[in-house]
Amino acid sequence: MDKKEQTIQAYNNNAEEIAKKFEGFDRSKDINELFALIGKKNPRVLEIGCAGGRDAAVFLQKTTDFLAIDASQKLLDIAKNRLPKGKFVLADVEKYEFPNELDIIYASASLIHTNKQVLREVFQRIYYALYPGGLFRITMKHADKYVEITKETPFGTRTYYHFSEEELLDLGNCFDEVLMSEVRFVKGQNWVEILFKKAISI
Repeated sequence: MDKKEQTIQAYNNNAEEIAKKFEGFDRSKDINELFALIGKKNPRVLEIGCAGGRDAAVFLQKTTDFLAIDASQKLLDIAKNRLPKGKFVLADVEKYEFPNELDIIYASASLIHTNKQVLREVFQRIYYALYPGGLFRITMKHADKYVEITKETPFGTRTYYHFSEEELLDLGNCFDEVLMSEVRFVKGQNWVEILFKKAISI
């Protein structure tokens, strides 16, 4: 079993407990900011890595054009049961064919299992999937420099990739503008938060 399969298995085997843990993070303020910035009625939104649907619940209060993907079937099942009106699809973002003309793509602590080389490719595909003026918000584990860490946790063995703020900005140099970039300390962990924008006229 490779590291990715091992990580997905950990999420599937511990989906209920992991979904409950994720509920302890409130991202509604950041999501509301995305809708304010996009300035559209019923924008097209894609969430990468929806887990148990914590943030999907907020998105679905603001748009009906919402799609979420996750690599864990068990987490998707929780999200579907919680939000039957939502559209949830089993997919590996590293191979996923993004829909076209998305207004918002959101990845909160979901691309933390994607290595540097593949992440650059994902960023490029995200850029092309966005409608002009579209936004991409990402949250990643922070470190002084790129590092791979495989950890034994109460929820199974998972492999993570940590990045510096500068490394993530470099990976996202395909985007036309950076609206926000900062490191936040949340519940014992530093996180990099970046909001990229695709130019209105390209």
